[in-house]
Order: sequence, then structure tokens, then C-alpha cells
Amino acid sequence: MIPEAGIAGEVKDATGAVLPGVTVEAASPLGWDRFVGDQGAIIGMNTFGASAPAKDVFEYFGFTPENVAAKAREVRERVQA
Repeated sequence: MIPEAGIAGEVKDATGAVLPGVTVEAASPLGWDRFVGDQGAIIGMNTFGASAPAKDVFEYFGFTPENVAAKAREVRERVQA
């Protein structure tokens, strides 16, 4: 069955459960848990931020293509287990 978009953009399976996903938020991750489900991953800042060149800040908080891809692989492995 094809997943369908729910209210506020959650992607749900045939049972209505939110499908796991990965979100990247260059601010507070507050509230994103409802979009990624129990097995998903959220990459965000849990502090008030940082002051440095953007490249350094993004790397520090995990906002890199490599980290996002690694989190997506972790989610996929959890779901397939």
C-alpha cells in the first residue's frame, strides 16, 4: 500500500502509524518527533546556538550530508530489524 500524507505532513502507513523518517532542523528540534515516528531521527540544536563560521557550526551540530545520510541508514536498519 502506498503511504499517505496525514495532517501536518506526517506520512502514515495503512494502520495509521507514522512512518519513521529523518528531519533536519537548524534550530530547536522541538515538535519534530511527531513527524518522524518512534523509530525516526531528528538532527537539530538542543542549545541556544553557537557563534562560528557556518561550516564549523553545521559540522558541530551534525548538519552535514554525511551525518544526515548516516542517520537515514540507522533509521532504515532499525526499521528493517
